[in-house]
Amino acid sequence: MIGIYSAKISQAFIDRRNEMAPQLNAGVFGADAEFPEHHQVEIDPDQTMNESWHYDTNHSDMGALDYKMYSQQGIHISTAIQRCIREGRTDKLVIWRWLPFYTELKAGHEAAYEILGIVDAKESLQQLNSDKRFVYKL
Repeated sequence: MIGIYSAKISQAFIDRRNEMAPQLNAGVFGADAEFPEHHQVEIDPDQTMNESWHYDTNHSDMGALDYKMYSQQGIHISTAIQRCIREGRTDKLVIWRWLPFYTELKAGHEAAYEILGIVDAKESLQQLNSDKRFVYKL
């Protein structure tokens, strides 16, 4: 699972993104950030999509996975997701980043991302700072 991936963006993903973007604080950027989890479900038979907001995918071996985008300022974990982790709904965080950098996704174009690592969700909470972030070292 850890590694570099690329895929062509489907019109179906863009249609879903366009429906979701107005509902998210981060708009199109935030909706585009759901691409890695959708792509992983397509290529990894051990993962299925979870449509609730509590976490992103179910993995047959690792449990409930929540995909989190890497940031030099730290991985952000919202208060709601912190609660899901504490309640045992989310098992692992999958840390990823865009390659080489983010540009708005378009149907038919290629997008690349790298899965950097997988972190125990409860351990990540022990490292949160006052900005609800924990530092993930590359």
